[in-house]
Amino acid sequence: MRNKYVSFLLIIFVALIVTIGTTSAKSSNSSTPSKQMVQLLTDMKAYSKLRSTNFIMLGNGASSLMAKYPQLFNSLDGLMVESMFYGGNMKEDVLTSTADTNYHKKLLKLPLQRKFPIFNLDYCHSTEKIRDAYQKANSLGIVESVSSRWELDIPYRMKLNEKPRVCRNLKAVKSFLVMLNPGRYGSVKKYIDALAATRQDMLIIDLYFGGTPLTKQQVKRLKTRADGKRRLVLAYMSVGEAETYRPYWKREWNNKPPAWLSKVNKDWGSYRVKYWNPQWKSILYGSSGSYLDMIMAASFDGVFLDTIDSYSFFENSGN
Repeated sequence: MRNKYVSFLLIIFVALIVTIGTTSAKSSNSSTPSKQMVQLLTDMKAYSKLRSTNFIMLGNGASSLMAKYPQLFNSLDGLMVESMFYGGNMKEDVLTSTADTNYHKKLLKLPLQRKFPIFNLDYCHSTEKIRDAYQKANSLGIVESVSSRWELDIPYRMKLNEKPRVCRNLKAVKSFLVMLNPGRYGSVKKYIDALAATRQDMLIIDLYFGGTPLTKQQVKRLKTRADGKRRLVLAYMSVGEAETYRPYWKREWNNKPPAWLSKVNKDWGSYRVKYWNPQWKSILYGSSGSYLDMIMAASFDGVFLDTIDSYSFFENSGN
């Protein structure tokens, strides 16, 4: 339990963020979407550190933003890349174009030089292509994982010939599993049992199973691999898009969306959001019922922040 002094600091911090967020929303025309996303990530990191100094923030789609704003090295603890070698244009088992692969390499040059933790998730299923993806990633110093499905709803083959290790930070991770849609398991017990039996150094999973958040006990069990070694467990959270199946989604938004809700992402059916808006920020963090706070309350080691690259939509479309 936090002491009264820490609780007081949290109250002051949240009040300060709300004030800053309101001012930011009023002056959004004078601040670019990319800067607004940097500010959001910076604020979230500062907020999480008040509660846990070791809480991890792993950013997906953040490499282009980090190339423009190196201060993100202080807000994020690692980067995730998708389809660097296979699965470009959301086509499973298809080699990503050379131009796209080289673009990723260019953006990751500085993080690699700094030995910043970088992870790549490719989408392929043939043994030859899986082997090729691992070889290419390993040659660059990137931790690789492969899924056969974009839905990330079933276990998939992994390269697990590394020696068992204790993992308490991203730099120690040499293998990882992303499982975001657990509905196929039928029950939360079957789901937790299956994950507990895996050998990966890091699990990236959803906070919820069937609309119910995982408990501290369930997350604690997943933190110990089948070999008895400590591993990391991160929870998924979208910061740039709102998902209609989440508990925060209100039915009336279907016909009368709030002002901060933008156009639908036709690839996934989620809605892009004006993430600098205080109302959206209050959904993300700042109270016991907000997304980040629930993740921390469930004792996850950190959060996997998705759709960070949504800033490019607003910079290109202007709305």
